[in-house]
Amino acid sequence: MFLFLLLANHTTHAADYKVVHDSNKTRVLLSEEITFYGLDFSRLTLVNRQRMFDKKKIKNIYCPAWIIEFDETNSATYLRKKLKIENLQDKRYPFQSDQYLKREVDLIVSHNIPHFNIDSIKTVVSKYSLKQKRGIGLSFIITHFLKDEEEVKGYITFFDIGTRELLYVIESRAGAEGLGLTKHWSKGIHDAWIEYFIYDHPKYRRQAMKINR
Repeated sequence: MFLFLLLANHTTHAADYKVVHDSNKTRVLLSEEITFYGLDFSRLTLVNRQRMFDKKKIKNIYCPAWIIEFDETNSATYLRKKLKIENLQDKRYPFQSDQYLKREVDLIVSHNIPHFNIDSIKTVVSKYSLKQKRGIGLSFIITHFLKDEEEVKGYITFFDIGTRELLYVIESRAGAEGLGLTKHWSKGIHDAWIEYFIYDHPKYRRQAMKINR
């Protein structure tokens, strides 16, 4: 059983979680298999006034590096190995990354925080190009790198693969730290993802705490 014990408003020392949509949490709780489609960068924006003049460099150099770095330590294969989550199947495709790299440069770097809500998530999921026809899908839609707040923001999203109906969506925030435009944000993504299991999933808590020490 893929059991998640997430409270509607749950705060940890390094990551904050809030349920923003729950139409069928029970189905997610009882599912014997979840298909993980990876980190979705298609709507990611770096909100940083100091980087407004580096937009092209960030798009052409850092964005591809981000995709490689972040995918490597947040895959279903990694989670199965580290947390022993046997029912999390890895079906990552490059469509999320392709969409991100094709975005307009003004959407990749901005001095304003882009608006993103549950309707935005529905639109993102509806455009997924998937081979599977049924079951429950999971993606981590990373939406904001917030420089002023030193924070990563994203949405852990469970959905029906056949209909693309959203089943259960959690807003996740975690602090960023470290040097460099890649490593700095990598920790925030890792914490937002791994600490979800540490604090909200007793079955995997011990293994997840070992990872984050």
